[in-house]
Amino acid sequence: MTEEKLPQMPTYLQPHSLNEEDGMYEYISEDGPLTVKELKILNQHGYVYESEVNEVEFDYQDEDGAWHTGYQDCYYFTRIKL
Repeated sequence: MTEEKLPQMPTYLQPHSLNEEDGMYEYISEDGPLTVKELKILNQHGYVYESEVNEVEFDYQDEDGAWHTGYQDCYYFTRIKL
């Protein structure tokens, strides 16, 4: 039986800890929804999907000082020890 090599976690895909006490992690995407491949990589690294909030509106300022409205999807995970 051959052991499958765990794919490396891309830097952009690493969720950030919201609160060390409750073990919740958040991943924010401004580039659209997570793909099945990305979710599979997260799962293989111990991140378990809990919930998401889509099309969250946020304001940002560009290099010229003009304000714009952007949208992002927020994904929430718990993490298990592998």
